[in-house]
Amino acid sequence: MSYNSTFSDVCQTSNAIDVSHQTRADPPRFKGVVRKKLANFFISGIDPDCTESDLLEHIKQNDVKCTRSTLFNNRWDDSLCAQIVIWEEHSDFVSDPEFWPPGMSCRKWVTRPANGRGDAVEQDT
Repeated sequence: MSYNSTFSDVCQTSNAIDVSHQTRADPPRFKGVVRKKLANFFISGIDPDCTESDLLEHIKQNDVKCTRSTLFNNRWDDSLCAQIVIWEEHSDFVSDPEFWPPGMSCRKWVTRPANGRGDAVEQDT
């Protein structure tokens, strides 16, 4: 087959796939991957002695799938904060105050515009 072959030339070669024998009852072999929707949350009031591993262990023990976490210092006091990204279907669990130890709070992650103007936007992935 030459470089300048047309589509009809390619379809007529012996390498073409014959789909005439497939029926509608055959399971589809060509299919897409459906990705889970993700949700971002901000957790505050974390004890400074806690580690990211401690946070992830708490989340895992409560059967929540966390895809990413970031632990950082709170700029207002000596506690830690975290951003977590979880499967959206688990949002109700982490939003429940009973999910977190006393002293911690959780809310949707809010992205603020870089210029400091405009409305903040809740961010889902």
